[in-house]
Amino acid sequence: MCISPSAPERLSRRVARSKAAESVTDSLATEGLRPTSASDQDADTYVRGAMSAEEMATRALARHHPEP
Repeated sequence: MCISPSAPERLSRRVARSKAAESVTDSLATEGLRPTSASDQDADTYVRGAMSAEEMATRALARHHPEP
């Protein structure tokens, strides 16, 4: 049986995901870089909880290192 998280727990997770996404953006800015619009969309999807961090990383790697 799957029990969905409570509203405060969901909010807490969303805040944590948002802070993680902001941290990545800040790190890129420190290097003089800016995320692509596709990366921004993936980050928004991640923050909403509709994508895992692993899936977001896989998508980013695929965009920047396409298979031959």
